[in-house]
Amino acid sequence: MEQWEKAIAHLNVAVHRESGNAEAHGNLGWAYYNYKGKPPFKFLTIVNLKKAADLFEAQGLTQAAQATRKVLEEALSKYGFAPKN
Repeated sequence: MEQWEKAIAHLNVAVHRESGNAEAHGNLGWAYYNYKGKPPFKFLTIVNLKKAADLFEAQGLTQAAQATRKVLEEALSKYGFAPKN
């Protein structure tokens, strides 16, 4: 778990240092999503994955946007935020 905490700390710095970095937001969202400690950082996971997907889309990186949106959908479902059918 300590490695996830180090990764999250490093990625937080990257996200705040360089605004609009899709890869940093995506990696941070993914790290939060896979972090097994407490608290689960549900909202930070979702916000960072959404931001990354939007930035990838704006940069014309369609495959990266689609892959990130897939993880975002998994996170929304895992955390109980997915729309009910």
